[in-house]
Amino acid sequence: MPQTDPNAMSAMFWNDVSLWLTYLWIYFPLIIIFAFCILIAHGLIPSGVRTGTYPAMFSRLRIPLTVIGVGALAGAAGDDDPDHYADTGYTAQRLGPAVCV
Repeated sequence: MPQTDPNAMSAMFWNDVSLWLTYLWIYFPLIIIFAFCILIAHGLIPSGVRTGTYPAMFSRLRIPLTVIGVGALAGAAGDDDPDHYADTGYTAQRLGPAVCV
């Protein structure tokens, strides 16, 4: 396996890698929380109440679970700082065509 040269990426690129990894570590749990909340609130609870497995008062949990799920989805879909790259001087013109390699 060929050796990778860590100097091939500048500090600015490593900062971007760090930023993307941070966003992925935040994004993944938020999507899992959204999926489980919606599954429980709109799949398991109505089915269990209708069949008599769960008491009818479990239906009260549907609204809070939906709010938590939608909040997690909104957090995952939230826009990051659009001026982030303006602060670092990172521009596509400066990087040129080597970015696509």
